[in-house]
Amino acid sequence: MKTGRRAQGASSFRRRVSRVFALVAVLSPFALRDQGQLASSAELEFEYAGCARIRPGPVCELASGRELTVWVAGLLPPEIEGVSAASSNVKESLAVEGGFRVTFQVPEGQSQVRLRVGRRQASLHVSESSEPPSLRELARWWKEGKWQQVRARLDQGSDVLPSAERDRARAFRARLSLRAGDNEHAAAELEATAERAERAGLLLEASNDRWAASYCRAVRLPYLYL
Repeated sequence: MKTGRRAQGASSFRRRVSRVFALVAVLSPFALRDQGQLASSAELEFEYAGCARIRPGPVCELASGRELTVWVAGLLPPEIEGVSAASSNVKESLAVEGGFRVTFQVPEGQSQVRLRVGRRQASLHVSESSEPPSLRELARWWKEGKWQQVRARLDQGSDVLPSAERDRARAFRARLSLRAGDNEHAAAELEATAERAERAGLLLEASNDRWAASYCRAVRLPYLYL
């Protein structure tokens, strides 16, 4: 998850990758404070996930379903402006990891998500996704394991895309290289696309590419779903 400031991507990995994530989960616990400290702070610290993209600000670009997940520490679930607990917009509200995780659909036209727990409050800017449909399709095929379709689409060229988006196509090519066992080439390409993504303000893509580059330098795993 991303903290009012952090992010996570979720994929279904094979067993070896799952073990890596299990270790990360153990080594990276949430930084929680006691309830007295929480009650005395006017700012509500929270984490969020579900953004298609994250721009500087931060601004969470919503996926097509407009679903967002937030997590706050403490004994009470957050009040979300424009979304009541009984609303059909709320998909899940669950006490977990010393706090509450709520998944909900951001109402149409809303540009800011406001949270409140007692006197503490916070907000997150949201917007529609700027990701081109062609890249969304590539991402969907990748998650579905349709590698040949991804390769065929990339072979058709990406010249019609803006520069930053062409780098996203380049990152897909790097992942295909990783599947083919060319870890060194894949790592070098992903490090380059991560740097360019950060300069373009694509923070989530930059984070994912850096993680993938580090991983493929450390582990030879042809069937990595990154």
